[in-house]
Amino acid sequence: MKVPFLLSKSTKIIYSLIPLHQPDHLSQLFLNWVFSSPSELLHPPIQQISGYFGLEISLYFAWLAHYTKCLIAPALIGTLIYLQTSSTTTKNFEFFAFIIFAIFNCLWAIGFLYSWKIQKQHLIQNKEPLNHQNNFKLRQNLLKNICRPLEIFSLISLLITLIILLRLQDWSRENFGSSNWKSLAPVVLQALICMGAEYIYRRCAEIEWIRGKRKNDFLLVARLALFQSISSFCPLFYIAFWLGDWKRLQQSLATLLVTRQFVQNFTEIGIPLIYGELRLMQYAFIRNLEAKRKVSHWRAQQAANTFEEENPSEEERQAALSEYGRPLDDYLEMFIQLGYVLLFSSAFPLAPLCAFLNNLLEARVDAFKLCALHRRPWPTDDVGGWDGVIKIMLIASVWVNLGLILLRCLTTG
Repeated sequence: MKVPFLLSKSTKIIYSLIPLHQPDHLSQLFLNWVFSSPSELLHPPIQQISGYFGLEISLYFAWLAHYTKCLIAPALIGTLIYLQTSSTTTKNFEFFAFIIFAIFNCLWAIGFLYSWKIQKQHLIQNKEPLNHQNNFKLRQNLLKNICRPLEIFSLISLLITLIILLRLQDWSRENFGSSNWKSLAPVVLQALICMGAEYIYRRCAEIEWIRGKRKNDFLLVARLALFQSISSFCPLFYIAFWLGDWKRLQQSLATLLVTRQFVQNFTEIGIPLIYGELRLMQYAFIRNLEAKRKVSHWRAQQAANTFEEENPSEEERQAALSEYGRPLDDYLEMFIQLGYVLLFSSAFPLAPLCAFLNNLLEARVDAFKLCALHRRPWPTDDVGGWDGVIKIMLIASVWVNLGLILLRCLTTG
């Protein structure tokens, strides 16, 4: 009997088919990776991760570690520039520091791209192909006819909302002043609304991609990256190139960085925990109902009590965990952060430092949620379509920094 038939809704013989965690291998990952020191997080056990979770996930953590290590230089330089410009009132020094840091960002982007290409080739050249991918998942197309209109509606609604929030920022700064915390409330609201719209668009794009039988991975990544870029960077481009307000650009960028990092790290841990607990409660409730239905009346209470006292099996506990799938959300999160650093860190030199500190926390959070809060994903050899999108971001960062230099020269002169 074939597995797809057993998984079908008409038979209901098998509820789900999942790979189980292996306690011995998992304990080694906790010891060598999840609970490692901050310096060891910059050198994760890639071969061990690849053997357990697959090449795609191991490449994400290799990219995250490489990106974090590359952030050390701009974080140090940016911090020194910020401290020096804060302690001096000389406009000439602030102007030249801005120019130097913008040029450094352009050179750093090129070096980061080529160094990652070399490291990636080294990681995948000797990788053995996997044959145990999950080919048995049955996807539903319940949203087949509403996904594309919902994507368009999300994009239009987001653009309208961003315009309203930018006007609200102007009003709050005029009435409360730029230093009042109330003037930052629209920026926080903007970050939360953008994250919600991004979630809706991402789910719709994934359904469209699954319905297309996963023919073009790069197309899915490009669509998501484009939507994320519009929602995250358009307000900053408006402030930088239209208003030319550098102080407001610094405040907005700092608020967006902190808000996104806090909310995303909280949801990555909190939502899977709540989901797992609710699923375990659901399993216990179903078992009690089955006990009361299948045994006689005088044994029903005893059986129900027995089921209440029993702990769920290891298989049930793992089945109750949420599905991880692919590192798509993690890549998107890092893609937006990379954009903040590359495009606007010359205006806010502390952005690389904030990104570096966040990545140290992000690496541990991602490792913990993968090992403890999610089902073990099916290992795959798919390397994803992120290299092309990141390359476009790096090229765009060079032009944006050159534009900021030109604009700063015109406004200063």
